[in-house]
Formats: sequence, structure tokens, C-alpha cells
Amino acid sequence: MTARGGLARANLVVATGTLLSRLSGLVRFGFLVQIVANDLADAFTTANNLPNVLYELVLGGVLAATLVPLFTRHATDGDSEATSAVFSVAAVASAVLTVVAVIASPLLVRLYTVTSPETVDRDRLVGTMTFLAVVFLPQVFFYSLTFLASALLNAHGHFFAAAWAPVANNVVGIAGLAALAAVVGTTPRDLALAALDPTLRWLLAAPTTAGIVLMAGVLLVSLRRNGIVVRFRPDRHHPAVREVLRLSGWTIGYVVANQLALYAMTVLARPGSFGVTAYQVAFLLAQVPIGLLAMSVITTFTPELARARAARDKARFLARFEQGLRLLLAVMLPAGFGLAVLARPLVSTLLQAGAFDAADAEITGATLTGFAWGVGAVAAYLFVLRGFTTHADTRTPFVINAFENALNIILGVALVGTFGVPGLAWSFTIAYGISSVGALAILARKLPGVPVRRVLGSAGRLGLAALVMAEIVWLATSSFGGPTGGAALARLVVGVPLGVAVYLVCLVVLRAPELREAAIRLRLHAR
Repeated sequence: MTARGGLARANLVVATGTLLSRLSGLVRFGFLVQIVANDLADAFTTANNLPNVLYELVLGGVLAATLVPLFTRHATDGDSEATSAVFSVAAVASAVLTVVAVIASPLLVRLYTVTSPETVDRDRLVGTMTFLAVVFLPQVFFYSLTFLASALLNAHGHFFAAAWAPVANNVVGIAGLAALAAVVGTTPRDLALAALDPTLRWLLAAPTTAGIVLMAGVLLVSLRRNGIVVRFRPDRHHPAVREVLRLSGWTIGYVVANQLALYAMTVLARPGSFGVTAYQVAFLLAQVPIGLLAMSVITTFTPELARARAARDKARFLARFEQGLRLLLAVMLPAGFGLAVLARPLVSTLLQAGAFDAADAEITGATLTGFAWGVGAVAAYLFVLRGFTTHADTRTPFVINAFENALNIILGVALVGTFGVPGLAWSFTIAYGISSVGALAILARKLPGVPVRRVLGSAGRLGLAALVMAEIVWLATSSFGGPTGGAALARLVVGVPLGVAVYLVCLVVLRAPELREAAIRLRLHAR
């Protein structure tokens, strides 16, 4: 098989695994909100976020910044001792962090419940969340093993296990929820029942952590099956360990800013009020087009930017940067605008059943609408930051990201009182919109020649086409009746293909060069 064929197969494996992982994750979350009441769903969601936050805050930023390129270099040099040192030190650090987190779980829970509504029994909320947190927090250790093993497998050219292991995790979670629904019965599964029924608490908590353990185990077995040997050598003074810490400085700050903003959004959403769950569900749905469409474009263009930078070919770098950003906007603006006008029927079709009623669908749909309008801005932001990192500049992305998160928090505080949880989604969208334009302007100052006016002109042209498309889709589907049941499904069935067709016609009418450029690139990749 040719190198291009091998790369294409690897991309297909990763893309398919990512797609199934996201879809199974949505099924899992949808099942959760349908079988448990709002207050218990919020307790579960908030507690389950704790291991993710701690892992990202303390270890994730360090590991993500350097691990894959470092392990790749070790694999090329045959330096298994360096790999073992990094792997072992990271594993020990994550074990220590896990123990500390479990001990501190009551304090962590209280930090997240300071704004819980008076209508919720605080003792029940805190007690249930603390139990869940104690069971969930060991995930920090297994998240670290998962990431370490994934990075090592990828560095050796093995992609299947890392891409597909999350699916196994979601399957275990879905099975646990099915067991909960069967065993607990139809009694309202809320905080009051959770406080009295240990079976309910264990069926919520144990499968969730078991799925993470299984995911880590699958990857560790894959390491062994592929002949990748890691020995326990926790030498924190090893040069490779010091290199990881040295290279991760600004990236750690980047991650800290993100996690502070996430904490602020969680507190503003008032755990126990269903606000956290509505925010999380809407955010996950808004991330689908970013994960499936935007990241494929970014992943394709980033190596090209890096190669142009390595060759010191500024003209080629600028050309690829402009082409990639315009192509990204051409895909993501219509995806986001279309998602915005179809948000309510989408939420109803996917989630409205059982404990998730029309009122829940209404607030979740409104929150998704707020996120959806900013999908294009988020994608552009992520791509522009690649312009800095390919020039080995991690400080500027940190500063920009700190500004974006600070603005998100300020706007969230200002908007949540009037608009509730949807206001938090709008603060996210506005903050990313402003920051993406600001990041582009800063890149142009650091790298003269970045075609800011052409990119903004392209964004205006594509945004106009996407806005016309969204308006026509809304007008065409709003006559189908209410946004629930069969009418909601009909809106989606008609609205999606109609939107694609209208958008393409608009691009033709506007003579958008992005349409021709996209066709050329597709033909090149098809060869």
C-alpha cells in the first residue's frame, strides 16, 4: 500500500471512530436525561465533570502540548527509556492527584453548588454529588493512562484502538443506564430517591467509571499486542520529563483559562436547576459539526502550514492559511446557521421523551441556538491559533485565550440574569466571535501579509449566503406545526437538504470563489 493509501486508511479509521464515539456519547447523554429527573441529571453532570476538569487542569495541558511529538521522536530514536520515564512519572502524578481529589471531594462539590437554587434540597444535592464524585474521581488516573497510551500508539502509527476505545466506554455507560431504568422502576428518579436508594446511586456512578477503566485497559492491551514496551521508571529528573515540563508552560495557562471559564459557566447555570444539563447537552450538540467538519479541515491544513513554515516559504504559508480559513468558513458558517434555525426540532427529535419534557426541550433548544450561531467563529478561532503554534509561538495563543475566557465570563454574568442558561451560550458565541477577529488581526501584525481584508470579505460573502439559507429554511419549515413529534422530524427531513441546496445556489449567484476552491481540493484528495 502507498504512503498516501496508508494515510487515507488511518484518517478513515480515526474519522469513523470519532463519529461513532460522538454519536454514542450523544445517545448516552440523551438516555440519561430521559430516565432521571432534572435535579438528579444536574447532580450527575456536575459531578461527572469533576475528573475531566482536574485532569485537564493539572495534567491534560502538560501532556497534550508535547506528548505525541515527544513519543514520536523517542520511537524514531529507539529511546524507550525516555518514553518509560515520561509515562511512569505522569502515571504516578495522576495517581497522587486522584487520591488528593477523592479526599477533597466534599470541598470540590461545595465549590460547585454555591449557587444552587433554593427550590432544591441542598443537603440531598450535596450528599448525592459527593457520593458520585467519590466514585467518579478515580477516573482522573485512568484518563491519564488513556491519554498516555493513545499518544504512544499514535506515535508508533497505530490508530484503531485509540479512535475506537471511547465507543466501548459509551456502550458500558449506556448499559448501566439501561440497568438503572430496569431495576429502579418508574418511580421518579430524582434527588429524593437517590438520597434513599443506594442501588440508584451505584447504577448511576459505577458504570460511568467502569467505562473509563475499560477504555484505559483496551489501550494498555493494545500497547502490548503491538509490541510497545513501557517499563516503570518514575525518574522525575530524566531529561525527557524536564523537556515535557519546559515545553508545556504556556499551554498549561491556556488550559487553566478554559477550566476557569467552565467553572464559572457551571456555577452560573446553578447546579440542581437543570441549567447545567441543558448547557452541557446543547454544548455537545453544537460540538458535533466542529468535530466532524472543522477538525477535518484543520487537521488537513495544519501539516501543510507546518511544512511551509519549516521550509521558510512565507508565500506558501500565507496562501495555505488563507485557503484553509476560507474553506473552513465556507463549511462551518452554513452548518452553524442551519443548526441554529433547526435547534428546537433537533432537540425534540433526539431527546424529548420520559423525564425530558417540552419545557426541558425548550430551554435546551434555546441554549443550542445560542451556541450554534457561533460555530463558525469557534472553528475560525481554532484555525487562526494554528498560525501561531506552527511558528512555535504558544505565548500569544495563551494571551488571546485568556482574553476570550475572561470576556466569556463577564458576558455570562451580564446575560444570565436576563436570559438564563441561553444567555451563557450567547456569551460563549460573542466572546469567540470577537476573539477570532482579534486573533486574526494579531497574527497579521506578527506576520505581515496575512490577508485580513480578503478573509473578512470572504466571511461576509459566505455569511450572507448562510443567512439567506437559514431564513429560507426557517420560513419553509415553520409552517409544519409545532417543534415536537412528527412536525419536528419533518422540519429536519425537509430543512437539511433544502438548506444545502439553497446555500449552494447562493454561492453560485454570488460567484463565490470558495465553491471552486473546495471542488478543486476535493478532486485532489480523491486522486
